[in-house]
Amino acid sequence: MLSSILAYGWVLVLLEIPAYVCAYDPSSGSIASGDLSVAAPYGLPPSKFKSDTDKPDDAAAFNITGYDVSTDSTPQSVDGWKLEAAVKQAVSLSDATNSSVNKDQVFEATTLYIKAPDNMKMDDTWRMCAVVYPGLTNNVDNSTTLDGSCNNVLSTDCIQALSVAAGGATTNGMDTSGNCTSFVLPARCTDSFPSDSLRTTAIAINQTVLDDNRFYAFGSDPTDSGDATAAGEAARQNVWTVLTIFGHLSSSGTRSSTNVGVQCIRAINGTTDNVTSGAGRLRPDFLTWATNYKTSAIGTVLLAGWLINM
Repeated sequence: MLSSILAYGWVLVLLEIPAYVCAYDPSSGSIASGDLSVAAPYGLPPSKFKSDTDKPDDAAAFNITGYDVSTDSTPQSVDGWKLEAAVKQAVSLSDATNSSVNKDQVFEATTLYIKAPDNMKMDDTWRMCAVVYPGLTNNVDNSTTLDGSCNNVLSTDCIQALSVAAGGATTNGMDTSGNCTSFVLPARCTDSFPSDSLRTTAIAINQTVLDDNRFYAFGSDPTDSGDATAAGEAARQNVWTVLTIFGHLSSSGTRSSTNVGVQCIRAINGTTDNVTSGAGRLRPDFLTWATNYKTSAIGTVLLAGWLINM
């Protein structure tokens, strides 16, 4: 019987039956951004939120294009910049100060990190902003591997439009003085993001943020602890679109050049080497792999077969 179950499972593998999960709704949940030493989702004490999420269940880092922000010179790209997505499941709301939440419930916390190479310090002539979109209108196949680019997630036209919009002379994400401003989603991208994502505020990435590495935290809708498994899977699968804007100021204090990166990341792709967060991957590799498919028939079949055979 077991051999038949596993055989059927491998047939599904060969057929490459995908599993899909719903993207987060940006209008739900709770967001904290910028200096996370003074803010956390649902009004949790920032120090408590940090300690609760310091060892996430899943985390992945992605290499991105960054610049040497340590010197006032012609902008030059440098290796070593990273974005990271980390998920901690079933974070308690017992200490939440938000009066509208049930303190007996839990939520899934996603934290985004940005890391400069070699603990680089920002020169006064540099400004950085980040624009984060927490959800997509389309579901991304959980077998889709993300490399940090958005090539498998957004259309080429949308990616180009995001880069042009954030790097243009007009105020969109960063003004001419290097201040982070509202970012209006280009028309060529409106089909990819929920309607309430059309305008979002860019996040200032200053030295305080770079020293901490964390710049964005999202708390999913609270659930009962018994429902945390499904919610945790949705958090692991969710794709985050992140625009990084590097602005260099001239001697007059106006933006003389702008470089933009468009990245799509999630906590289950990328590399786990040297992640900023202390992600603890305690599950055996096979169990982790099967769990990635647990919303599909193959995950159920293979996970059941593996457990029976233990």
